[in-house]
Amino acid sequence: MRSALFSISEIETDSYRKIEIIALESESSVQDMPTETLHLASDERVLLISADDKYGTVVTNTSIYTVMLSNDRIFTNFIPLNAKETPIGIYQCETYFALHMSDATVFIYTLGSDTPTRLPTGAPPAALLAASKDALILCVPSPTGTRVRLFSPTTGKDVLINGAPFKGIVPLNGVCRMSVSPDGKLVSLLDRTDQLFVLSTEDPGDVRLLADGVTAHSWLSELPALVYIAKGELRFCVCPQAALVDGDLVKSATMQLACPFAVSKTTTIEYATPTEALIVTPPGNGTAPAMAQVPTPFFAQPLHRALGRSTRGNLGPALTACYSLIRHMSADSAANSSSEVPQDALWAAIATHAMFQGDRSAAMRAYGELGWYSRVKFIQSLQGMEHGELNAALREFRAY
Repeated sequence: MRSALFSISEIETDSYRKIEIIALESESSVQDMPTETLHLASDERVLLISADDKYGTVVTNTSIYTVMLSNDRIFTNFIPLNAKETPIGIYQCETYFALHMSDATVFIYTLGSDTPTRLPTGAPPAALLAASKDALILCVPSPTGTRVRLFSPTTGKDVLINGAPFKGIVPLNGVCRMSVSPDGKLVSLLDRTDQLFVLSTEDPGDVRLLADGVTAHSWLSELPALVYIAKGELRFCVCPQAALVDGDLVKSATMQLACPFAVSKTTTIEYATPTEALIVTPPGNGTAPAMAQVPTPFFAQPLHRALGRSTRGNLGPALTACYSLIRHMSADSAANSSSEVPQDALWAAIATHAMFQGDRSAAMRAYGELGWYSRVKFIQSLQGMEHGELNAALREFRAY
């Protein structure tokens, strides 16, 4: 296991077994990098190794070893593992790590404490799907679908959304992967039939299909935008939230990215940033491995920055940024005939945020630029409504 801070590896010989830890980010020279060795008992087996940018954890069948770097020294802490079940998953975060056990229970270990907290999940969760510094995301079986719950790692209790526990019902055919957007407002769920769904943490009961035939997906770091692989294509959705507003907007907000090699069901997205995505196809069935850093559309970062500056009900900064980006991309397109101007993607993002924020003027302008005049007429019919009535009408529109 390798992170930005640690390299943690298991070494086994005929005479001994050990864990070797090397601090990668230290002020020492390469030859003098801090190292630490954990010698294992003869009956001790390594089950899980995890590391993030600050801490590392090694889980064996009898013990837990936590690792941290301070003042160019590696410090380890031993915690006995008093559990009847076997750890099958570990999620490492800045202030805690969570162990997912074979009986589907989940324990939270706060760094610096030897006593775990068991999550009061009631029925055992189907899976511990993701973790962040603010919440653990679990799926719990339900007669009507998959129930998504968020738990606080500090209290072990349900995270409250608008004063109530987050308990969204997700009518999926089993969730095989879930992740949260960097701003914490959207959750993506990929089910076992390769359908990618999106839900909002503000309204977890409203789950919408973003794309089907999806085999891999990744949020851009720092931006609520998605790179995903579907039906042999590498795609980029600048505003996945569009699925919660208008299914047709998703098509406009999504574009295909050029990959130097053909993507397949085995192709993965190792990471995605505002500037590039690392796409990897492993070797198999006689095919050679392939890897490429594919540029992500440059306009995503300034667009989302402008949307973030816009206040509720006033998307003026985003509209100004949108027109500026279109002028810039139009000039680039004139200089390079092969360059396409993704104006529809920009306007789809504006329309999405305008509908969520109740900015009728911006929504009509965006839908007008898209040429969707039936939507413009609908929004015009909302003139004069009070804020509560407007929100109800928009919810009805999204549910249509």
